Amino acid sequence: MSYKVIPFLPQERIQRAVRNLGRVITEEFADSEKIVAVGVLRGCVIFLADLVRQINLPVEIDFVEVSSYGNSM
Repeated sequence: MSYKVIPFLPQERIQRAVRNLGRVITEEFADSEKIVAVGVLRGCVIFLADLVRQINLPVEIDFVEVSSYGNSM
């Protein structure tokens, strides 16, 4: 069995993208009283924490947990 190697992005590039996304969210929702950032557990925690630190607005954080049941619901 062979595996495809996927290169990692440099940390600086990811941090720059998160800062830019935080800036865009801050600008787009500047008139909002607060925003709610919702992440899908479990893989989002670190990213979501980094992102909300870049948003210069009141932010509430919430999480959803999802499961896959194949073709069923």
